[in-house]
Amino acid sequence: MSTDTIDQTALALYSGNLTVGILIDEVSEIIEPVPAAPVPVTHPFFSGLISLRDHILPLILLSGVLESGSNPFVNKEDRKFVIGVTKSGNIAIDIDAVGGTYTFQAEQTSPADQGQSFYSSKIQVEDGELPLLNLEKLAEYIQRQNERIRCEAGMIQNH
Repeated sequence: MSTDTIDQTALALYSGNLTVGILIDEVSEIIEPVPAAPVPVTHPFFSGLISLRDHILPLILLSGVLESGSNPFVNKEDRKFVIGVTKSGNIAIDIDAVGGTYTFQAEQTSPADQGQSFYSSKIQVEDGELPLLNLEKLAEYIQRQNERIRCEAGMIQNH
């Protein structure tokens, strides 16, 4: 069977004024928010570390990274942490709400728009397009920003 005919499923995530998707295969679980331990000398979009069943995970504020602002119509009680799977380990993503799922095939995808470095591609859905997050790039971006801030503070040597 060709990989072009295999259905994939994406989960919609709401972050500020944006709706983005994540492949369901990259989601380990979705949890209620838990307190994060702040980490000094890090980027503001790195909210800190959370503990989840004896595992320490970095928490990324998605609305900050995507510059999606805030949405006054989002119910604060809908806020969730999405635990995503990356090659370097799991990460937690702070989002405003979880939406529905979208099942699609490869021919319904297209490359992400220029300048959208946190997306791997986008899928055509009934009401438009849903950009798909690239968790690897998101994690790498936060790591680079944290290293830059620590370097500027004199805590680590230039890379």
